[in-house]
Amino acid sequence: MSAMSLSGATDRREEMLGAPSRATGAMQPYALLLGKFLQHAAKWYPDAEVVAGGGVMASAERVTYRQLLADSMQLSGALAASGLGLGDRIATLAWNSPAHLEAWNAALGIGISVHTLNPRISVAQLAAMVRQADDRLLVISPDQFETVEQLIPLCPGIARVLVLDEPGNIAARLPDCGSVPVSRLADFRAQAAPIAWGDFPESAEAGICFTSGTTGAPKGVAYTHRSNYLVTLNLLQANVLASVPRIRSSPRCRCSMPTPGGCPSLRRGRGPGWSCRGGSTMVRASPG
Repeated sequence: MSAMSLSGATDRREEMLGAPSRATGAMQPYALLLGKFLQHAAKWYPDAEVVAGGGVMASAERVTYRQLLADSMQLSGALAASGLGLGDRIATLAWNSPAHLEAWNAALGIGISVHTLNPRISVAQLAAMVRQADDRLLVISPDQFETVEQLIPLCPGIARVLVLDEPGNIAARLPDCGSVPVSRLADFRAQAAPIAWGDFPESAEAGICFTSGTTGAPKGVAYTHRSNYLVTLNLLQANVLASVPRIRSSPRCRCSMPTPGGCPSLRRGRGPGWSCRGGSTMVRASPG
């Protein structure tokens, strides 16, 4: 991880593209990009299910890896069509759900950095983080509309709000964000065709999170695709050795820096499997 760059998106994009490329004759000549985890799962386990949700929603939702990849790549096309791309940042204020996971993968697939927000802090603190991160789009769960209505006037850089499709967690109305357009995820996704992922260096920023601010104002920390890729491989070693039956997650928590393998703060629980100290992204592998 590294201290978060406060430079603009154009500067970050030029910095990322200037990174040295991998040797073309290497055994694995591809960059370590996080989108490859979902692409691998969809290729070899297309009908296996990602199970997420519960808690704030009526019941857990299920989506196959094949469908998750297809939806994510189409959403990537919509994000790109809206002008977002490598070096840009978006923020999420959302519960664990397939829709949140879709948005996360869609952004990472085309080099957009994801900034996950903590709903348990004040609107003023959230606004300060969004402004410092230079987030351009805000993704929310339906029940966060009241917070968002207070947040948007304090964040002039946010150009659009996306409301996730979460069955069982349906707000009475869409948030009123003034001149900032608000779209439901499915409607926004349908406006574009899928686009290919990758074609940027593994040194590209994958996401940012902020410190808790215990000793001062919260500070942003950036994570790269390479760092999260390697952390994920490390977390998955227990599954490779068949020493754990599954990865568990709490449906009501948000991870400040999600990874495809779960939360970096996973620890051994008292019961079978893994429990999460800080919260897993959205993914819980179904048995078998």
